[in-house]
Amino acid sequence: MNRIKRFSALPKATTAVIIICIVFFSCVHLIDFDGNSAERAILCLGYYKPFIIAGEWWRLITVGFVHVQVWHLAMNLFAMWNLGSLMEKVYGSVKFAAILMLSVLCGSVFLFIMTGNTVSVGLSGGLYGLMTAEIYWIVRNGGLNHPQIKDSLIKTVIVNAAINFIGGIAWQAHLGGAVCGILMAVLFDQDPSSRTLKRNAAAAAVILFIAAGILFSKSEFIAENEQYLRTDMTILKYEKEHGLEKHAENMAVRLDDLYGSTILSTYIGE
Repeated sequence: MNRIKRFSALPKATTAVIIICIVFFSCVHLIDFDGNSAERAILCLGYYKPFIIAGEWWRLITVGFVHVQVWHLAMNLFAMWNLGSLMEKVYGSVKFAAILMLSVLCGSVFLFIMTGNTVSVGLSGGLYGLMTAEIYWIVRNGGLNHPQIKDSLIKTVIVNAAINFIGGIAWQAHLGGAVCGILMAVLFDQDPSSRTLKRNAAAAAVILFIAAGILFSKSEFIAENEQYLRTDMTILKYEKEHGLEKHAENMAVRLDDLYGSTILSTYIGE
């Protein structure tokens, strides 16, 4: 009976996300595919700007579930469990999941707007959203009045800010996730004294949404020196040979329109 109670007490959304991440990680490494790690990440729905522009918009969200390195998966799942164990209880499973997934989405949009063609994977954008939501909750509940909590909070902020100076880190996704997380936390605040703050957060969210939409539409291009046709061919050929022939052909046409060529549609159509 005690084991059943402990199992039922597991944070549902947190556990579900962890399981999904493990499934995607298994896909990356076990799928019968000869591509390199970046191509495997793309094939398993990681962030890849040309494919997003060509219509695979879901990559803006599925990127959060995709990991390639074991250490990256372990680090993010450890953070997910630590944040989720508290924050899912605070917000409930639905609102918690909303903060996480919208932060992943916002992080991807920031990455799309602020960078060229790149491959990206990981849950970090969502985790930064959960982190800023947690910080807001701690501050709103008087956590800064406790020296130990205050010191821990400061150290957490410093460490997570410093991480963004490491090479190869998509700090743009972290920034987008962090902004989304704190806005969502304010909007979900049930304290009557937060009404003015909530109105300001709602206005900020609307402005951010409009600005992001405009900038997103202006970023729908790939520079000639960032067109990785061999990678595109490898992915589309695999999809064509494994039951996604129509999709691969449509993607080839769309990518050719994006690149201003006929190379991919000719290759995939052979």
